[in-house]
Amino acid sequence: MTHVKAIDAGVLELTERRPRGSSFIAKMFGDRHGRESRPLLEALCGLPLPSEMWDRRRFFVANLPATGPDKVVLNAWVVLTEAAYGHRELADREVEIVQAAIDIEIPSNEPLIQTSRRSFTVPAAPPTPAGIGSVLLLAVRHLAQLSGLSPERIYRASMRVTGAEHDAVARTLRKAGVDTTPWRDTEAFTVVMEALNDQRHDRQFLEDIASLDEDCSVATLTKTDRWSLKDVGDLVHASGYLSVSVGGFRTAFMVDSREVRTSWLKCVGTAYKIDIAVAAAQARYMLSEPLSEPDRPHDWGILTVPPANRRQSIEPECLTVDRQVTLIGALEANSSWIAWSAANMLAQTKPHWDTCAFFEADRSEWKPRRAMLFPLIAILASADSGPLLHRAAVSADPVYRQAAERAVVINENLDAEGMVARSLSIDDDLTVRGELDAIDPKPLLWSCNDCKTINDIEVIDCPGCEEGTRPTLKKSKGQEV
Repeated sequence: MTHVKAIDAGVLELTERRPRGSSFIAKMFGDRHGRESRPLLEALCGLPLPSEMWDRRRFFVANLPATGPDKVVLNAWVVLTEAAYGHRELADREVEIVQAAIDIEIPSNEPLIQTSRRSFTVPAAPPTPAGIGSVLLLAVRHLAQLSGLSPERIYRASMRVTGAEHDAVARTLRKAGVDTTPWRDTEAFTVVMEALNDQRHDRQFLEDIASLDEDCSVATLTKTDRWSLKDVGDLVHASGYLSVSVGGFRTAFMVDSREVRTSWLKCVGTAYKIDIAVAAAQARYMLSEPLSEPDRPHDWGILTVPPANRRQSIEPECLTVDRQVTLIGALEANSSWIAWSAANMLAQTKPHWDTCAFFEADRSEWKPRRAMLFPLIAILASADSGPLLHRAAVSADPVYRQAAERAVVINENLDAEGMVARSLSIDDDLTVRGELDAIDPKPLLWSCNDCKTINDIEVIDCPGCEEGTRPTLKKSKGQEV
């Protein structure tokens, strides 16, 4: 409160709010209320103060220079915080304060402007009152005291806060017996955020891991095993879970079979020297415990923290012939998550298969984005990579040239003098250039990784299929694309 008084007296100033994470997603969605929100004020409104300090907080918030909706929401936030920590219902006057906040008309977002199949422009959104997400969530507890329209108003207003806050509000409403289905918004961002927060596949993932040791050879876990969850955590991390795309993850559980997933996971465990029996036992323990919040498997947050000693590489001799055959089969998985993970392991092991034959095999019926994996693995795994890399780099087939680009990006030692990289960096095909793109001279065309159609560089959406879109065209200095 001393700090608050200093701010109120003008001795100190509140800092502008910044996203709480450094990632791209955090920068886009981490700022819950816009540049004018104040983190210290938010903390004060949600702070579990002792009851003897409640009047001081109410007085302070009531006398802030904020006006209109901001003041209404802040007052409601304080009231709801006190009711939550006091485990009590709202008093009559408090009901009026909270209802006023819920009834605020929050302008709807302008619809996304689709500029191509995979590109959208996000119009500037009108500002939302600071703290509205917390108010909506806390208000659900008092639905019986609020108007009959409040559940719908709460849900619709939650579409204007962050994806995580919207998910929490929607989930809490459903737990309170409210059917939110009629109010669901099908805008692109809402769909994406709901997919990101789909917990069903997390449980399926744990069930897959639990099934890896069918004999349950580890009957009893030590207290340390239950506390650290080290082995199952290592397996989750080694699988690439922390970087998997939404589509790749969901496809693994909605399209690929459990047999495909578990066979691949056994290879992951073997390659990264993880005790599969203990990992399976830890997964069974997690599944047997009550759910964590928000509706995640028990201790899911602990499980998905990156381990201190990350397992980045595997030993060349770690996979048997049978395991390598399994991984070659996994390259055909529908999920890009499973296929790329399998490719990563195969590329690091001593091959028990003919790399030249693997390189040359006809995969013309495959989509280029997946067909490219095979020559790429052959180049990286071969004991004599040079000739294969050269053949790929000069091939007339964009799939092979893409494989060459990926290979020298992954292992620059394959191209010690940089000749292959320089050639690919100015390839006529933008798709082939990839990360090596020299920008100048400007590429003339791009090949579709979904249907193989060759398109003029000015074409954005591929006319040969319904999915293909031009890769990002970088700008030259002083020029616009």
